[in-house]
Amino acid sequence: MSAAESLPLPGEPGAITLNWLNAVLEGFPAVTGFRSEVIGVGEGFAGSLARLHLSYAEPGAGIPTVVVKFAVADSGVRGVLEAFGGYTRESRFYDELADATPVATPRCYYTRVDPDGANVIVMEDLVSGWVGDQVEGASVAETRALMTQLARMHAHWWNSPELETLDWVDALEVSMDRQTLKAYYMRGLAAFEREFEGQFDYSIECARAIVPLLDEDTPAANPFTLTQGDCRHDNAFYREGPGGLEATLFDWQMTGVASPISDVTRWLTQSVQVADRREHEEALLAHYLECLEDAGISFPMWRLRFEYRLDMARQLVTWVIANELLDFEGTSERAVALQRAVIGRLDAAVADHKALRLIRVGVWLIRLLNLMARLRSTFSRKPR
Repeated sequence: MSAAESLPLPGEPGAITLNWLNAVLEGFPAVTGFRSEVIGVGEGFAGSLARLHLSYAEPGAGIPTVVVKFAVADSGVRGVLEAFGGYTRESRFYDELADATPVATPRCYYTRVDPDGANVIVMEDLVSGWVGDQVEGASVAETRALMTQLARMHAHWWNSPELETLDWVDALEVSMDRQTLKAYYMRGLAAFEREFEGQFDYSIECARAIVPLLDEDTPAANPFTLTQGDCRHDNAFYREGPGGLEATLFDWQMTGVASPISDVTRWLTQSVQVADRREHEEALLAHYLECLEDAGISFPMWRLRFEYRLDMARQLVTWVIANELLDFEGTSERAVALQRAVIGRLDAAVADHKALRLIRVGVWLIRLLNLMARLRSTFSRKPR
C-alpha cells in the first residue's frame, strides 16, 4: 500500500504538500521543493490542471515536471460526472487498463478517488510537442495519427469478453436511467432551440425528431469495444516520432464500452474543419479501416459509413445535453468559441449526410436492432 493512501487528497494546487508529493512519487528521487502553475484555464470543463515544477537536492536528479488533475469545482458539472462515474472511469482506466491497451497515453504516477468524490491524478507532463486546439481544428495529418491510435485500441478490445467482466465500463447511456436522460435532454433541447434558432436549424430539426427515440431501449453496441468516449482535438497531444507524426490521448473520464465508430464520428464531425472533413472524409475513414485490418480486424466500409451516419444522432444528443449543463459563456471567451465551432461542424455533418432521414425511421430501426440483439443472444447460447 502506498504511503499516500493514508494522506488526505488535496483539492487544489495550493493544498499540495511536499510530504504528499513525495508519497505519490514513491520510488523516485526525493523532491525538495516545487512550484505550481495552473494550466488549461478556460479549456476544460471536467477538471482543473496544475503543472508542478520539481526541484531536487541534486539538480536534474528526477523528472522536472508533473501534471496534477483535480475534480472540477463546479458542483453542477461535478454532479453530472459523478452520476456516470466519470472520475472513477478515468482513475480505473489508468490503474487497470492503460498498460494493457495499445494506445499512447501519459504515464500515470498516482490516481485515487475517495468516496466523497475527491479525485486526483498525478501524471506525466507531455513535452516536445503540442496539444490540439479544438477551436482551430485538427489537420488531416493530426487526424490520421489519431485514427491510427484509435484503431489499435479498438482492435485490441474488439468484442472482448474481458470488458463484460468489468463493472465500471458500462456504456454512458446505460449508466443513467432513461427518465433522467430524457429530462436532461428536454431541458437541453429548449435551451438549444432558444440559443441556435436561425443558426443551426437543421440540427434543431434533427434534435426534435430524436425525442421519440429516447423512450426506446438503447440497443447494445455491435460490435463493441473500449472507447475513449470524449475523443476530441483538445484531448490529444502530438509530437514528431521516428515514423512520422504521433498522437497521444488523454482525459479518460468518459471511457466505456460502446461502438468503436462513436470515437471516429465524434472526432471527424467535431474536431476537423468542415472543408477538410468534406474533402478528406472518405480517405480518413479508409485509413481507420486499414489500421483495423493491420491489427487483425476486418470491417466493411459500407457498415462503417452506416454506423458513422447513425452515430451522428448520438453525438447530437450529447451536445444538446452538454450545451445546457455546461456554462460556456461563464467559463471563458475560448469556451464560447469552442461551443460554436463544435456545434457548427456537427450541424454541417448531419446536414451533409442527411441524418434527419435516418432519425425519422429511428424508432423502427432501434426496435429492429434490439430484435436482432435478442436473436443473437438466443442462438449464441451453448446447449446444456
